[in-house]
Amino acid sequence: MRHINYILLLFIILSACHKKKEEKDGTQSLTEQKEKAQIVKEVDQGMPESEIVVFVLHRFNDQRFPSTSISTKKLKEIFEYLKSENIQVVSASEAVDLVYDNQADTIRRVVFTVDDGYQSFYTDGYPLFENYGFPVTLFVNTESVGWSDYLGWDQLKELTKKGVEIGNHSHSHAHMLTISHDTSAFFKHDLKKAHTLLAERLAFKGIYAYPYGEHLEPFHRWLREEGYIAAFSQQSGVFHEQSNRYCIPRFPLNDALAEMAAVKEKVNMNALRVDMNCQVGLQKSEKPALIVVIKEKGLRMDQLQCFTGGGRCSITMNGNTVALKANSPLKGRRNKYTLTAPDNKGKWHWFSYVFVNTEVPEN
Repeated sequence: MRHINYILLLFIILSACHKKKEEKDGTQSLTEQKEKAQIVKEVDQGMPESEIVVFVLHRFNDQRFPSTSISTKKLKEIFEYLKSENIQVVSASEAVDLVYDNQADTIRRVVFTVDDGYQSFYTDGYPLFENYGFPVTLFVNTESVGWSDYLGWDQLKELTKKGVEIGNHSHSHAHMLTISHDTSAFFKHDLKKAHTLLAERLAFKGIYAYPYGEHLEPFHRWLREEGYIAAFSQQSGVFHEQSNRYCIPRFPLNDALAEMAAVKEKVNMNALRVDMNCQVGLQKSEKPALIVVIKEKGLRMDQLQCFTGGGRCSITMNGNTVALKANSPLKGRRNKYTLTAPDNKGKWHWFSYVFVNTEVPEN
């Protein structure tokens, strides 16, 4: 009997120990589940927001072309403002790294890009950047190198040695959307030709700027396959972590757009995040329709505004889905629909979309 009682006692003790082990294991499992749930929750909340304003310039002190030229006097005023407000100026490639690596912080940053490579950048523009110690990115269309009014290869080499970042701006600087044959094939050939010339003669970054901002989604694939990390367009807006890296927006900057009130507004502008394909829209009617799904949180949707080059456009809302249509016929080759709205803190947000009417002759 004592032997049986001993066995029963041993069984009870072992059962209790096993139960405690199960409870302990269960507690550990629950803790692990909570940790995993927290990780998933943090991932679901999304990556930190990161925003940088990018400007595009062309000529400097060249009154022959007022729509693409800025005076160094006005540019100096802008530089003084950036300096006084501790706004950091970074190169285009550095901006790409900062935004997509989600290095979010409270520092305001801007980028200055210069398209085409005119002589006035060498004689008037760059000396001002150099004087302020501000980086600048120059996008070069290689066929024009050495032409009258354009920089030569020796000048470009000199600028790269001084720290100017060089990017690809195509070979031909063609209106890509009016190529009579296979547009994508032409773009790919043109891209490779410019790439080869730049690689042979200069140290340049794998970044691209579309001539006239004209591009289609297939272009993005060719750029990616050729090893380009980003491409810049000409729709206005704020570069952010959800931007398509082959469709980065830029604000144009010329004398007419360089008034300090307007510049301060752009420098402090916020992105208006949307869900839609990022390419130029081929305009098929005088009043093209555009559907936009707004992803930005905390917007005052009742204060949403839409502008075109010729005035305003109508807005029809269904939740976060917004239908836009110009009130008046769009004129010219290129037009933009620009959406702006304040958020609950009074900060303004900006998004724009470009339409190209290929029936309108090229400038």
